Formats: sequence, C-alpha cells, structure tokens
Amino acid sequence: MTSHMPIIAALQPVILDALARTEPHCGYSTGSGLIFTGNYDWHSSVHAHWALLSMARVGNDVLLEEAMQTRLSPENLRLEREFLFDAPNLAFELPYGRAWLALMLAELGEREERAEEIAPFHAQVEEQLLDWLETHSFDSPQFQRAAASHNSWLFALFLLQLAGSPGSRPRLEALQERVEEFKTLVENRPSDGYDFLHLPSLLALVEGAQCEFCSPSMGAVEMQNCHNAGAAVTQLWPLALSHPVQFEQELELIMARPELWRDDFHMVSHWVPQFLWMGLWLQRRAAR
Repeated sequence: MTSHMPIIAALQPVILDALARTEPHCGYSTGSGLIFTGNYDWHSSVHAHWALLSMARVGNDVLLEEAMQTRLSPENLRLEREFLFDAPNLAFELPYGRAWLALMLAELGEREERAEEIAPFHAQVEEQLLDWLETHSFDSPQFQRAAASHNSWLFALFLLQLAGSPGSRPRLEALQERVEEFKTLVENRPSDGYDFLHLPSLLALVEGAQCEFCSPSMGAVEMQNCHNAGAAVTQLWPLALSHPVQFEQELELIMARPELWRDDFHMVSHWVPQFLWMGLWLQRRAAR
C-alpha cells in the first residue's frame, strides 16, 4: 500500500489552518465554545479533529498528538458532552455532526490511556445515533430531499458502522438489512445540485460491495457551488477499497487542482481535505 505521506503532509497544514480560523463562520452554535470553535462550523471542526488525530497516529507525529490531546482534554470533553446532552441542545448537529463526533471519539479511544474515560461519552453519542436511525427512514419525502446532505440517513449509518462499539453490532446489522428496502431509491435519486455526498458510493460502503455507479473524474469537476467537490470526493472512498489503482490516479488529479481542496476557505478548505483523508484512512483501516 502506498504510504501517502506527501499527501498527508499537504493536507495537514490546510486542516490546521482551518482550525485556527474563527471567521468567516456559519453563525450557528460552537457547542461548549471550548473545543470546536475554529473552522467554518461545528461539524467541520469535529471532523478536522478526527482527521488530525488519526494522522498523528498513522504518522507517529508526537507534536501533533500533543496538540490534539491538549485541545481534547478530559475537562474540555466533559463540558462538550454536558452541552450536547443538555435538554435544549439534544437535536444540535443530529445526525451529521454527532456521527462525525462518534468517529472522532472512537479514534481518541484508540489511545489506551484515554479509552476508559472516552467510553461513556462515545456510548451516549452512539446510543442517540442508533435511536435516530431506528426511528427515521430514508424513504420518507423529508429524507429523500436531504439524502445526500447533512440529514443523510445513509451517511449517519456509514459513520456509525466505522465508529460503533462491538455491543452495537446487532442493531447496526438490523439497520443494514433495512438498506435493501430502499436500494432502488438510492440508485435512482437524481442529484439536486447541492448534494455533497454520492449516495451510490455510500450504499456500496454500507453494504461492503463494489460501487457500480462510481465514476469520479477529478480532472473534469467544475465548482458550481461549494458542494460539488464533496460529491466527487466521496466517490473515491469505495475506490480506495476496491480499485486502488484508479483511486491513486484520481487522487493525483485532485491534488493537482488546489482550487478543489485548498485555495478557498469558505468553499473547500474547511472540509474537503478531511474528505480526502477519509479515502486514505479507509484504505489503511482495511489493511490493518
């Protein structure tokens, strides 16, 4: 497997720079105001922390690890948890941001010295997401409209599959069985132009199958809005697992186009680098 260290070295400072910025900001809540304040919005800050934590582990980067551990101190996380599960905030960033949070907490829990401390917070977020998935349906008109954006049922399931604890497997398997019921809806749903997720790619990842409808062409992506790049990049994720040669080719193409991932904070650099890292991370995870 390719090391990808030059790509990681290119992505990492962009993610760090985004975390250091507090303006422009979407204007919504920053949670407890102690951790996820930098970047354009709360959920982008969360998946930036996940990306940097996992990069630090993969690259054995002691300085980056120390910086992330300082930000994600036990006290800071305690107060973030307190905010998220205070009654007025229970719907905040549910499901999208909280699904990323589950993944970030799972990554932090990889550290033996933090595992016991992190477990209750992770379990609480996991339980909330499982309840949400079990009480909502992809095929409702509301979720059809939001299927490839922040209220995506399929994306929340995908992240929870990655982040879930062993005890959640029976419920996750039951949820995966429901996917078959609306598989045709996923494959035939037209993009509304603002999708930042590619549903057939997510379907393939959730089912552990090859993606028959994934055909990214990074050289041809046009930035019509800030979501175009994400819809293309998510097509790389299943390729990272099933077609590594094509994945490498497409990765090289997008890295050669910094306007798609680096040059504009508001449009791309606050989130696309983390989506690119997801493809690399999935490949490494599968090889473990």
